[in-house]
Amino acid sequence: YYQAYLSVAATLFVAIMMISLYRSDDKVADVFMRGVKYVVSLLAGFALYLVLNKIFMNFSTQSVVSYQGADTLGKLEITKLPRKFIECYLHFFYIKWNGINVTKGMWALVIVAVLAAAIVIAKNFIKKEAPIANKLLFLLLCAILPIAVNLEYLF
Repeated sequence: YYQAYLSVAATLFVAIMMISLYRSDDKVADVFMRGVKYVVSLLAGFALYLVLNKIFMNFSTQSVVSYQGADTLGKLEITKLPRKFIECYLHFFYIKWNGINVTKGMWALVIVAVLAAAIVIAKNFIKKEAPIANKLLFLLLCAILPIAVNLEYLF
């Protein structure tokens, strides 16, 4: 298991929902229900992983490695949750960027690309004749995106 897979799946789900709202006239209720199904599938997959991991670790002489907190996966302290949500946003906007990609040039390029994409999408979406509910859900998904991208920080 690689904890970033959860973030990749969550990000794809959010992106699919955003594209659906942007490109078509899907009803908000349909997109919302699809989102609920995505969340349930993510949680079910995560729960299945935790159960299977526990079972197989009982039969193994090895322990889970502590790299990047993999040994504490699934042991979330509720009191740390607000800080972890903030970290999702800080890492998304590269205010608190760490890891192997800390070069300033890469940081600047990603920021410019994200801002340019956001401006183009916002400009076109505002002009589009979509129901206000679609636009509001789209904005909510934009707000959720940093959490989806950095979901591993929550766990």
